[in-house]
Amino acid sequence: MARNYTGNSRNYNGNVGRKNRNLTVVKKTKEATVCRTDNGKTVTFLTPSGRCKRYGREISAGKNSRTGELLNDCAIGYRMGYRACLGEQAKIYNNLKTKK
Repeated sequence: MARNYTGNSRNYNGNVGRKNRNLTVVKKTKEATVCRTDNGKTVTFLTPSGRCKRYGREISAGKNSRTGELLNDCAIGYRMGYRACLGEQAKIYNNLKTKK
C-alpha cells in the first residue's frame, strides 16, 4: 500500500525531507522492477540477482554503469564481495534444498 506524506519532518520510514510518491509498476522481470512515479520519473529497483549481474558488468568494464566514473579499489572490492556473498548464499540454499 503506497502512502503519501507531505511534511519535511521524519516520515513513517525514517527518511527526512523526502516525499513519498505513488509508484506504478511499468515492467517486472526476474532481475528488476521498473516503476513510474506520479510526476513521470522512471525508477528501477534491482533484485539481488540483477544487482549481481550489474556489478559483474561494472567490474569487467572498470566503471560505474550509472555515472560513468571509473571505479576505485574500494568500489571494486565492494562489488566483488557482494557477488561472492550472493554465490555463497546460493550454495547454502541449494544444499539445504537437496537434503529435504
